[in-house]
Amino acid sequence: MGVIPSFIKPVVASAWLLAQANPARVAVILLAALYACYLPQSGYTALHYDANTYWELGRQYGKTGAFEFTSFSNSMRGYLFPLLLAPFAIAGPHIGLSPIELMRPLGVLIAALFFGALAPALAQAINGPKGPVVPLVRRLLFGALGFAFWRDYFNFSLSDFPALFALCLALWVLLNQKGILASLLAGIALGAAMNMRPVFVAALPFAAVLSFMACPPQSSKHSLTDNPKRWFQWVALLAGLVLVLAPQSYINQTHFNSSTPFVLARSSPNGEGLYLKQLSWGLQYQKYETNIGADYPTVDMNFVDPIGNSLLRSTGGLQLKNTLSYLELAANQPVAILGVWLRHLFNGMDLQYPTPYIKEVYIPSWPLAWLNYSVWLGGVGMLIASAKRVRPHARVYLALAALIMPCLAALPVAVECRFFVPLHMLLCAAVAFGAHPIRAWHASSSIRRVSWAALYIVFVSACFMMSAYTQGCLENGPRKLFSLTQITNLPVVEG
Repeated sequence: MGVIPSFIKPVVASAWLLAQANPARVAVILLAALYACYLPQSGYTALHYDANTYWELGRQYGKTGAFEFTSFSNSMRGYLFPLLLAPFAIAGPHIGLSPIELMRPLGVLIAALFFGALAPALAQAINGPKGPVVPLVRRLLFGALGFAFWRDYFNFSLSDFPALFALCLALWVLLNQKGILASLLAGIALGAAMNMRPVFVAALPFAAVLSFMACPPQSSKHSLTDNPKRWFQWVALLAGLVLVLAPQSYINQTHFNSSTPFVLARSSPNGEGLYLKQLSWGLQYQKYETNIGADYPTVDMNFVDPIGNSLLRSTGGLQLKNTLSYLELAANQPVAILGVWLRHLFNGMDLQYPTPYIKEVYIPSWPLAWLNYSVWLGGVGMLIASAKRVRPHARVYLALAALIMPCLAALPVAVECRFFVPLHMLLCAAVAFGAHPIRAWHASSSIRRVSWAALYIVFVSACFMMSAYTQGCLENGPRKLFSLTQITNLPVVEG
């Protein structure tokens, strides 16, 4: 092996210093390169189910041969995400590229900006105006966790990450409080999140209160009474919301005779709301996944909940008549309903596959599950330790509540892992941006080390036991976490 030229070391050192001085830019570039290399090799060749539905809704804007806003007439989904996809969906057939080929660059952009820049910026804002900039290595660690858990989602035109991106952008702007135009941007971003993922409306009350509150005081004028500019900022936030939600109201009025600015979320214009159906499914099933492979007989991977089914049958059928029926059931069986919700929380966070569309159901998934449980414990530990070390400002709690509440609002329904992206990203960020495991280990006494090790073993073991129970409830063939269980001679499921 030859001697390394002497000029290499200073070049590397200079490059490293430059990268450290521009962590967001470098992280975005590196993560974009990672996803740009990976996604075309991920084995997916088409959009499936919900992803394809969003793409086709984007094409709906041009179905008359010219762009027409009122061509969008879907009562189930908001107008905005299909509108953002429309230029690509409409142009696709004319430029000879398939939908997934057009979607991948958008996925690369969303992933790189979110993991490399936006989420670290929000973490810095949560730490306060004097919070340290998240260094490059920790941004890349956060990106690595995101890649491990969610990488294949960025192949597809699903609204989960775009909506989270918009919500995080709104919270970052509100935490920084840069002025009236910034508040307008926050309102636009918040409205976008709510339109793309209607459950994100649960974040609205907390974001609204956050917009009223001043930053941690740096001057004598930081309250609404001392600084009337805060009122103008709140009005700007409201104006931003109106800019995004008014078109939805117009579509609802034009096609469905309803003036609400929110997504109707109905399977048909005059049909029952999706949420009522989801409440019934939430009692029947602990979890839902989507299969596109050949080793499982159906598209729907339903994980049956025996206790929830008993509760549903106690109402007189397999379909709730109305929301009041669910509330009465919860009032009469509070412990059982709480158990349903806790199982939903665990199973919604229990990632077994890094994809929304599963090509192989019966594969050992314990390595990803083990990493996931480790992140849970580490993330919760970091959040608790941070709260004890530095008393957070009320604005921090409001921002965290805005992130978490959409996940909690999804607990009663039939859960998918993507419903819990905000909470999962919060725990990943807590680990990636704050954990110092080696330092903490060396600084601890032997007794504390043993306690930590015991806690870790007990927690991870309990998680595996709970997960194994759920996987054993898979409707058309239980699966195992630690071994390959293959069903043969099954037809390929078309996507």
